[in-house]
Amino acid sequence: MHIRPWLMCCATLLPLAALADDATPPQPQGVWVGKGQLGFLASQGNSDASSANAAIDMGLLVDPWE
Repeated sequence: MHIRPWLMCCATLLPLAALADDATPPQPQGVWVGKGQLGFLASQGNSDASSANAAIDMGLLVDPWE
């Protein structure tokens, strides 16, 4: 069977994925950080409709725990 060696290889390498370090570096202190979104939706059918939206999320990092 060709499936068994492939299965053994995947089963052996799978725990290595859990050991991958995905730690992010610390954010700089005393700076503004944020993100934003902008969207538009238009639908047509028996009636026409359009919609627009925007969102912004900002904050000032003062201490490492914030």
